[in-house]
Amino acid sequence: MTADMQRLAKLVPDLVAVLGLRYRILRQIQLAQPVGRRSLAACLGMTERTLRAEVEFLRDQGLLAFSPAGMSLTAEGEALVEALEDAVRQCWASRSWKRAWPRGFASSGRSSFRGMP
Repeated sequence: MTADMQRLAKLVPDLVAVLGLRYRILRQIQLAQPVGRRSLAACLGMTERTLRAEVEFLRDQGLLAFSPAGMSLTAEGEALVEALEDAVRQCWASRSWKRAWPRGFASSGRSSFRGMP
């Protein structure tokens, strides 16, 4: 983990949990798009209510597109997931950050790298 990430974690302790959760949502949508909210919530082990708040935030950021077929990543969302992959991998590799990742973060097994969503 970089010194900058350590400083950010010190300033914003929930940063790691929020980063992990939102990355996991984006990554799962990338793998299953288009995907409905109910299916995604079940896959991620979340309630639809919790997921709804997160995907609305991600949509407002321009990262998701909604359609009758389900949610998909926008071009910006695709680019962000790809750009963050190494940073998320570094965070996950750090023992001190593993404890802060959301429950089930490493359990999906559908990743391009071991232990990640």
